[in-house]
Amino acid sequence: MKRFLITLLVLMVITGCKKELKPYANSVVDDLTVATLTGYRNVPARSDYVKQGDFVVADKLHQNGGSFILYLGFPKCPYCFDFFPVLFEVVEKYEVPIVYLNILEIQNNLGGYENTINDKFFNKFMETYDNYLEYNEDGEKDIEFPFILFVKEGKVIFTHIGTVSNHDAHQEPLTEAQREKLYKIIDKAFIKFLT
Repeated sequence: MKRFLITLLVLMVITGCKKELKPYANSVVDDLTVATLTGYRNVPARSDYVKQGDFVVADKLHQNGGSFILYLGFPKCPYCFDFFPVLFEVVEKYEVPIVYLNILEIQNNLGGYENTINDKFFNKFMETYDNYLEYNEDGEKDIEFPFILFVKEGKVIFTHIGTVSNHDAHQEPLTEAQREKLYKIIDKAFIKFLT
């Protein structure tokens, strides 16, 4: 009997200390179409875990107050080009859908940069996430790319801009050490999002 109680106690301690990942669901995200991912290396052209979004979708997700992950970038951005394959690897690991806002496609759909910055949903996004944006060369808040935003139950729990601090994507791709560092950053964010 004593052995049984000790075994039971050990099992309770072990299972109680392990973080349990919660299932993720968001009906707004589930209803989105699958994004086209051409232009990135080592990534399939399409994945059920990467959904196409825009600033209207971002506003709807925010209004819904649920949990979601937004990725803003585009394949011709050198930092995005290096960032996205690492992000995609973590997305597939956890099988968690993200919403991809391809900024160049959004600008093209709105008729260019000027129309984008005058778009009411773009401006709502800028106001909503102002605290998580950086200042550009002109001293104005702006979106730097790549930009990933984790929102859990309506609250921002993690953001990340760029790749890693010692990386210059204009000069060279991520080294293996930089890639591992970035992977750990993203992986930790997903664990925080799912627990």
